[in-house]
Amino acid sequence: MFDDLMIICRKCEKKVHPSELRKENHNSDTMICSSCYNKAKDISETMEQIKTVKLGNINGIFQYVCEACGFKFTRNKEVFNKSCPYCSQEKIKQINVNIVKEIK
Repeated sequence: MFDDLMIICRKCEKKVHPSELRKENHNSDTMICSSCYNKAKDISETMEQIKTVKLGNINGIFQYVCEACGFKFTRNKEVFNKSCPYCSQEKIKQINVNIVKEIK
């Protein structure tokens, strides 16, 4: 009955089926398409990660990643060990706060 009904997304102005619409956020009545919703969610999660990393840096705790196995962990700046606590490889890099996730 309503299979051919199309509604315009308030963000990107694409015509989408009503089943693809989501609330922009829990405080808003604005309906946006699932594509715009996922982009906004990715941006929000990335901002939270950046805030967490910056707060850790202020407290002297830094985030690291092992390039060999991909294990992510935190360490106090004074207790830096060159080997990964998971795989014991010496391929540790500090996670950079300035990395911005590209959102397509």
